[in-house]
Amino acid sequence: MEPHHGRMFDHVHLQVRDLEASKRFYRAVLEVMGLPVFNESERHLAADELFLSNDREPTARVHLAFQAKNRELVHRFHLHWPARGDRELE
Repeated sequence: MEPHHGRMFDHVHLQVRDLEASKRFYRAVLEVMGLPVFNESERHLAADELFLSNDREPTARVHLAFQAKNRELVHRFHLHWPARGDRELE
């Protein structure tokens, strides 16, 4: 495997309590960012460097800040997310 220069992490694996709610949330984020989900099952979701699953105790106290190509993407996400009726994920 060749390392990706300019990135600190290869991937981030989050254990989540409610996988379906987490999938909805992160699909919305990914859609706005123009990033596809590349692998998914009833037990996980993988997109770019993000991996979600619910096979262990939930990850706690993590702050993720996604890169955006421009401020317009940030504004689009902030307009899109609350309209979906989602809430902060635990």
